[in-house]
Amino acid sequence: MKIILAKGRYYFKERDITYNVDSDIVLNLENSLYTISGNNGIGKTAFLELLLLPLLKRNKLDFAYLEQNKNNQLYTIESSLAFCKKLDRSKDIYINWLEVLDYPKIIVADEFDKYSSSFTKILSTKISCIFLVSHLKNVQSQVQFKNIKNINICLKDNKERVIKIEKE
Repeated sequence: MKIILAKGRYYFKERDITYNVDSDIVLNLENSLYTISGNNGIGKTAFLELLLLPLLKRNKLDFAYLEQNKNNQLYTIESSLAFCKKLDRSKDIYINWLEVLDYPKIIVADEFDKYSSSFTKILSTKISCIFLVSHLKNVQSQVQFKNIKNINICLKDNKERVIKIEKE
């Protein structure tokens, strides 16, 4: 399956941030890893929250979002698993959660790899597409995806962020 991030200028008043997509970006959701790169503070997390996640929702796709601020999310995941009587303390909390979700086809992970030792195990599961913000080196060498691309966000004119896709 493929979805398209349409060409256009996207302004988000609540964060006073503008993204410019020069041409349609076709995102292949099968056997794919997309790393999202850019300088610190450029708006990678905002890109996920304002553009990518709403795009996945509009296309009615199931996904798991592993956010950068893991502390609040960990409490939510643990209490939800406990409430459903599915909490297994012998396993990594994220692996436990993904197993209960029956491994969603798509994972959006915001610097998750620096917080969890289970990241490489998650990469070897039956997930078909990962969108990953990461500052770690050689993430691509840890995965067996056929389609590996980088979504680069750079600043233009000190205000507008330009989004480009590059093949690794």
